[in-house]
Amino acid sequence: MTLDFRESRIHYRRYYHIVEPYLKTKRAAAYLMLFLSLLALSFFGSFAIRPTLTTITQLKRQIKDSQFVDKKLDEKMDQLVQAKNDYQLVSSIIPKVYQALPKKPEVTMLLKELERLAKESDATISALSFQSISYSKTGEENKLSAIDFSLTLKGEYFPIREFFNGLSKTKRIITLESFKIAPQSEEKILSLYLKGKAYYVP
Repeated sequence: MTLDFRESRIHYRRYYHIVEPYLKTKRAAAYLMLFLSLLALSFFGSFAIRPTLTTITQLKRQIKDSQFVDKKLDEKMDQLVQAKNDYQLVSSIIPKVYQALPKKPEVTMLLKELERLAKESDATISALSFQSISYSKTGEENKLSAIDFSLTLKGEYFPIREFFNGLSKTKRIITLESFKIAPQSEEKILSLYLKGKAYYVP
């Protein structure tokens, strides 16, 4: 093993003696410096510059991804602000919508509304009944439901007309299915026989 080292040393020394005269010239020294510089650049490029460039590329990609996320968040915030503004515009209407189409039959409220109309129009309800609840499908998920009711009202012509006008202006959506007016034995007294529907959305 010692012999091999000595032989290698002699071998390299022989090359050095051959190259040494050329290294003494300025051109040879310049080429040597250029070679050493390229060798150093290659070394640092492999072990120092390349990882730095890789890190810079990753950082640029992360910055780009962050900018994309920020843009999406800004768009989402704009949508939330718009939704809030829209809700504020309709929030005052929502109670009226629920009064027109409640989520439950609300038979008691309907009864009170009809009694109020009769009292305000100076007429008298002599009979009032509620029949079975019917369903009318308006979509795959939403159903418009109705309460069938019949009513008999007694009074003079103008109170009955006033009751009709009030019925068309109720907060609850009500439709008339049929009605009939018949005179009574008493003078100027009329009887109104009415069938209608009051709607809700369960």
